[in-house]
Amino acid sequence: MFRYILCIMLTAYTGLAFADYEDEFVFPDYADDDAAEHCVKITQDRENCAKEESQRVLNNIKLFYKDILADKRMIQWNGSFEANKNMMRDMYESWTAFRNRACSLDAASAKYSAPLIDPKISCTLYMNFNHHDYLNQVLYTLNKNNPKNPYPAKLPHVDGGNTYLQVDHDEDYQNCIKNKNGKDNDEECLKAEIERTTKQIKDTMASLMASPVIAKWNNGTDIKNGNYRDMFDSWVAFRNRMCSLTAYAQKQTNGAKAVSFNTCIQFYNESFAKLLQNYLQASYTVYEEEMIIDEKDEEGGEEEGKSIKPLNRHIMPDVKEIPAENSNDDEKESETKDKTDSSNPTDRRGRPLPAWAR
Repeated sequence: MFRYILCIMLTAYTGLAFADYEDEFVFPDYADDDAAEHCVKITQDRENCAKEESQRVLNNIKLFYKDILADKRMIQWNGSFEANKNMMRDMYESWTAFRNRACSLDAASAKYSAPLIDPKISCTLYMNFNHHDYLNQVLYTLNKNNPKNPYPAKLPHVDGGNTYLQVDHDEDYQNCIKNKNGKDNDEECLKAEIERTTKQIKDTMASLMASPVIAKWNNGTDIKNGNYRDMFDSWVAFRNRMCSLTAYAQKQTNGAKAVSFNTCIQFYNESFAKLLQNYLQASYTVYEEEMIIDEKDEEGGEEEGKSIKPLNRHIMPDVKEIPAENSNDDEKESETKDKTDSSNPTDRRGRPLPAWAR
């Protein structure tokens, strides 16, 4: 269990927040809802209760997506409702593609631990909670000047963790700021920091491929082919769209004080970098603790890696109106593209609903 705690997805089932290892970035801790606690008390089936809770959170995520689309101030985000719908569709599907691969890697790295519930179930629940949390922050920002803001400044089930868009800048960034003045120069320092954290992410993935426990999880010849490539590309596509959405919402209410697109990018970079570092640390804990592993049972995560269906099409990282991909969502398969025939569900204005909104 200790190894799993060092690993990744800590939900209310572990009751602990992420440890702070090499830097100050800390993941939030999400408490179970009342229904999940009641479910565990009655059934004692933690895994099934977690699955049901995860589905509830996912349903709320879809409602948040629809709330964002319905906000009139968002129309000019991409120029039209249809363009916004396509952007949100791609964001959702790239997020689920990333989430499923990250949680598969979590399961592979936790193979020799004794987690309270299946790592993939726990990880998916955490990922759903986290996306729900940050979407709420976007909606709160959009309604910031509304005295009856229906979205809380902070969800009641969140404890600890970095505030959304709070960046823990590295020393090189701090030195860069000292040597430069002005907003443009601040962005220049930020872009350089983004390059550093992006390199850190890629370097950590390369190190993960060398870990004996998960060396074969990639299911590809190198880091440019296989699960790592699909996970990274899906994450970039999601990150860029989420940050485009966040920056636009910031500008609607905060004006000149709005958090920039690049600040958001760095926030997500820090989060992903820390996530991968935790995977790496977890994958080596078995050997650090000198646990005995039968060589015939050591398959390097190959079985888990092969359980992932490769992406048929990668959503491009740039935030333009582009075709969607199949996200292979755990809860329900997403449509590859929206159908526009009369049998497709529509909203109150007769507009076709994307797969995630049905």
